[in-house]
Amino acid sequence: NPLFLSHIVTAMATKVLTCLSFLFYVMATGCFPMRSHLFHKDLLKDPHRLYEAGQCDEVLEKLNESELLRIPNHARDKAYDMVGMCYQQKGNLDKALRIFQLSVGLYPKNTHLLLHIANLLHGVDLHDRARPYYEKILIFEPHHLEAHLGMAEIYNNQGYLARSQEHYEKVLIEWNNNERIWRDYSQVLAGRRDYIKATQ
Repeated sequence: NPLFLSHIVTAMATKVLTCLSFLFYVMATGCFPMRSHLFHKDLLKDPHRLYEAGQCDEVLEKLNESELLRIPNHARDKAYDMVGMCYQQKGNLDKALRIFQLSVGLYPKNTHLLLHIANLLHGVDLHDRARPYYEKILIFEPHHLEAHLGMAEIYNNQGYLARSQEHYEKVLIEWNNNERIWRDYSQVLAGRRDYIKATQ
């Protein structure tokens, strides 16, 4: 039946056109995975090179607020990482903290960003604010050595020596050539009156 065949052809052509329209839309809006991947690589290539060279002013210029918004979500965490660290290296801790807080809000399971904010807060003696970030890291990565070290130092600072000892011992399984960590650990042991072990 010619009329029946005409209906089938029309329906198939409509579906093909719909699929093609959707494909063109996806590519145009940057949702197509390959295009998005190449897009973010181009945007981060120069800032990463400058960051590795220690040229933080240039990094901050290239990754300004409007440029950050152009980077796809799955790659923007790397940009926030560089921007926050550049502000920190320049001594602008307020801006670094703001960037890290924003990035952790967007990427709550990114242990790299969580560590940055924890270390920043711990470094300025805001131990009670730093500790939850270290704890969150250890939920995601129970053997994260830097998080255990941060917890050990915070508990030592706050007088919770038994807890501090536990974290130091986990760190020293791997970092057993670090003199500073051995020194701090021995002081914790001495504080707990375990003088024989502290002397050893």
